[in-house]
Amino acid sequence: MKQHTAELYSWEKSGVRLHYITDLATAEREVSRLRPGPLGFDMEWKPMKYKGQQANPVALIQLASRGTILLIQTFSPTTPSEVFPQKLRDMLGDREYIKAGAGIQGDCKKLWEDYRVVTRNCVDLGLLARNADSTRWEGSPYPDPLGLANLCTIYTGFSLEKDRSVQLSNWEAKLNEEQQNYAANDCHSGLKIYKKLSALMSGISPRPSPDLYSFDYPLQYTLETSPSLGSCTAIGLLVLLASVLVFVAQHITRGE
Repeated sequence: MKQHTAELYSWEKSGVRLHYITDLATAEREVSRLRPGPLGFDMEWKPMKYKGQQANPVALIQLASRGTILLIQTFSPTTPSEVFPQKLRDMLGDREYIKAGAGIQGDCKKLWEDYRVVTRNCVDLGLLARNADSTRWEGSPYPDPLGLANLCTIYTGFSLEKDRSVQLSNWEAKLNEEQQNYAANDCHSGLKIYKKLSALMSGISPRPSPDLYSFDYPLQYTLETSPSLGSCTAIGLLVLLASVLVFVAQHITRGE
């Protein structure tokens, strides 16, 4: 039996509404109801069965706002890969919506490769933590990923369960309750962590440059359309590259 040092995180204790969406019309309607501001952000896809197999496309987009969690299934055996909700595409490319998640650079790269979706104003929670709470992470090598589970325990006081059997399950099939809870906890805890770190950041003067923890993907959209992010410091670009390399290494380990 697993031993937990802290009570398990559960999105249900926050009183938010969970909406699991499998059709285009409902996805368009629910995304259009999201208001600008921070969103917990994550995605899942079906793992490969064997090495050398073509990677499966992103199958689930997870979004958490203050009162709602959306689990949007973007790919299934009955959903053509070229169909992607337009309202969702527009929102992901809108800087008014902050997309916060842990180690999401690689996820955004995959979303671009699978659907040509541009993501703007994305915040990596691990990098945000290193800047908003630098004393805690002083001495920790910068390329080392600060995973969502670790961040959740530190900044919410709850333990985020990362069951490998669920993580590596079929996200293209109709999601069962265990999968829905896993996906909901990931994006909802991301939003909670973002709010905690933002509060810490507000007490720092001068504040670290957003270049150090936020990004657009693909990078050319950052360089061409945003003067502030276009002047990224060398360390900001190196951090982004390091995070993508960490993502690749993690998914090689998972056999993806």
